[in-house]
Amino acid sequence: MKTVNKILVMIASVIIGSLALVGFATLGLAVVGVAFAGMIALSLVVAWKARRSQNIVATYHS
Repeated sequence: MKTVNKILVMIASVIIGSLALVGFATLGLAVVGVAFAGMIALSLVVAWKARRSQNIVATYHS
């Protein structure tokens, strides 16, 4: 009976561990995705502002 309990505890700990790993991996992926999206948005905004300032400079010179 004790060996059965040990096996059950081991199985339960493995399941909980794998669930925790999956949760951490999902959380990590979400954080990476948000950071990546933020970087893309930031670069787009910077490029847009740079283009706008160039347009303003071009219209100012002409």
